[in-house]
Amino acid sequence: MHRLIVTLCTLILLAAGEATAAEFAIADSAADASPLPSIKILADSEEYDWATERFSAQGNVRVTYGETLLTADSVLGNPFTGEVQAAGNVTFENGTRTLTGESFTYNYKTNEGIAGNASAVVDNVYFRGEELKSAPDKYTLTGSRFTTCDEEHPHYYLSARELEIIPEKKLIARGVSIYLYGTRLISVPKYSVGLDKEHKTSGFKLPVVGVSGRYGVFAGYSFDMSSGASTVGRLNARMSTREVFQGGLEYDRIAGQPVFFRASYRERYYGGTNPYTLLTRMPEVGIRYGTRNAYEQYSSPKEPLNLSRSLLDPRQPISRQGMNVIGEVSAGRFTENPDNVTSNRLDTRLVAWMDPVPLHSNTFFSPGISARFSHYDTGDDYSSVGFSLGVGRRFGQQSYGSLTYTANSIQGTTPFGFDVVEIPHELAGRVGFPVGSLFLEVGGRYDLTKGLMYDSEVSIAKRLHCLEPKLTWRNRFRQFSIDVGVVGF
Repeated sequence: MHRLIVTLCTLILLAAGEATAAEFAIADSAADASPLPSIKILADSEEYDWATERFSAQGNVRVTYGETLLTADSVLGNPFTGEVQAAGNVTFENGTRTLTGESFTYNYKTNEGIAGNASAVVDNVYFRGEELKSAPDKYTLTGSRFTTCDEEHPHYYLSARELEIIPEKKLIARGVSIYLYGTRLISVPKYSVGLDKEHKTSGFKLPVVGVSGRYGVFAGYSFDMSSGASTVGRLNARMSTREVFQGGLEYDRIAGQPVFFRASYRERYYGGTNPYTLLTRMPEVGIRYGTRNAYEQYSSPKEPLNLSRSLLDPRQPISRQGMNVIGEVSAGRFTENPDNVTSNRLDTRLVAWMDPVPLHSNTFFSPGISARFSHYDTGDDYSSVGFSLGVGRRFGQQSYGSLTYTANSIQGTTPFGFDVVEIPHELAGRVGFPVGSLFLEVGGRYDLTKGLMYDSEVSIAKRLHCLEPKLTWRNRFRQFSIDVGVVGF
């Protein structure tokens, strides 16, 4: 009886006249515990078939259901099952997500759909695909490409055999090729990036190229080796005219466990006393532990865990205030060049720091402490305890300054130069400010004990719509590099 009433109401509403809204409820029985919102239809003409219990609407069709809006040239549907089939100039909007395509099959009850030759916008990322499947918690595309560039012919894009987007969480692409101004630069088996607004990653990078006084012309790229959220890793590869190949495989998490793995061959190492250190790990494995927020902020380029080179970025939004703790216990075998020193090392490290605390609206500070103990099969022991205090200030929407003081107490010796505390008493700073259409950053590290500048760095960047090329000079390494950043990732 209830089904008949719904059908009669539907017919009456559809017959109310041309270009009028037809409204009905999607419900199968009077016993529905939580009735669904009603579908509203506005079209040039509508019809209802008693035999099939299906409606059809043609011409400037608008279908609304709660917060979703579907527009198309024609729509077929069933008010009882919630299924609709749209064709011709299809647009589907749901909150901040927008989908367009030639055809779209959707079920309002299950919130699932399939679109052909579709494009979508999710978290300010633009997607196109031969087929798009929409589920309540994700999109899946085949034969797709995606970019943050909103131009009709984007300056850059990535093509993918298969693409999965979990809105506001993660993007995972397989069988990826990277294109810049229509030219394919490189192909990678997999790429992923976090879309979480609070802890958004910048996993997408174009290849870095440059010239070094030590290694000649070089090019490098980091390949994603992750497997879902449980195994997170990357393969770092670098080619140069003098070293031919340098690279390393890193896993920050394996099979859902806080286990890390690092293996490398003559990989460029930016720490230690020698600016031209090449490090081979054969390999290193360990366990990492700490607070959740510390895990999210940690990145392996900061390895080994210490307080050196730690600078506040006051441009970043301050979302929380608390203590972060992260530590590692590891064992590995290392060879350091050019000194050709080899030794096994058992290592324990701990770093704790406070999230930036506002002194007032534009100035922040953050203290930190560190501890470390290392034992080598040469019989050497090396330990340190450190303290740091960082201060950062915003001088405008783009300008900023940051200054960090670090002090370390060191005991013992190490056979290596790469894993020593570089500067026992250090003052590191960086400023950034716009110069016309350019953005200039100048940074340096000062050895307070020796009264000498340890390192300096200058970079100039210019935003070109969705791309931001940056030219950087690092004085200690006598190196120019060009890094093209992607706006939005």
